[in-house]
Amino acid sequence: MAEDGQGRLEEQCRYLEACRASLAQIQSTIDEHAEVSSRHREDIQIVAVTKYVETWQAELLHQLGLRDFAENRWQVAREKLSMKDAHAVRWHFIGPIQSNKAKYVARAFDVVHSLDNVSLLRLLEREATLADRTLDVLVQVNLDGGANRHGVSVSALSELLKEVVKSSRLHLVGLMTMAPATEDTRQIRDVFAQLRELRDEYQQKLSYQDLVHLSMGMSHDFPIAVEEGATMLRLGRGLVLPATYRSEAPSSVQQRSEEL
Repeated sequence: MAEDGQGRLEEQCRYLEACRASLAQIQSTIDEHAEVSSRHREDIQIVAVTKYVETWQAELLHQLGLRDFAENRWQVAREKLSMKDAHAVRWHFIGPIQSNKAKYVARAFDVVHSLDNVSLLRLLEREATLADRTLDVLVQVNLDGGANRHGVSVSALSELLKEVVKSSRLHLVGLMTMAPATEDTRQIRDVFAQLRELRDEYQQKLSYQDLVHLSMGMSHDFPIAVEEGATMLRLGRGLVLPATYRSEAPSSVQQRSEEL
């Protein structure tokens, strides 16, 4: 039993140090690209996508000073939502929301990045009202035209934003998008720039200054997102499962990384 305890402690230390090094490198990269685009570093948040890790790992990420965690499945998130210091974490939901899961999302999470239709708006609004809480939301916009992508079209964006702004329980704070799956950095940059332009446009059209955030950029493309105005970076494997840890991690950890 003592050997098992020692093994767990060693794995925790290995994970913590790997994430510490990864976070330092990411912070440096953010600083560099924020300077290139004359941005204030404090305007850029790291949202750690903890869907890839177990609860004990999320607790160690919190020890590193990370305070924004993201999940995309209610079933996977449940245990982490009651972890040590969970109350000190801002919980983000970043995946599609099934109608029968809306009540859990509205009651347990602080920010939703994936609002993309009026029906979902009404569900979240109803559940937030029943729970007597206000939920920050970002509207997800489909900018690459992919049929399998979630998100409202640009042509339908205006009407959806108008409906969200009228809600007393959903607080519109920004827009979210995903870049196309391509190595063409120009195409990725164009998508991020378009989201920024839409944010600026609707701030003016709706006279709604709370429309501030741009949730865009993941582990493989966040430097471009920073240069194009991202305020929330959704960072997954590159932050929470660094390659230096994965190479020595148990096979169960590597399998989980591939499945999610």
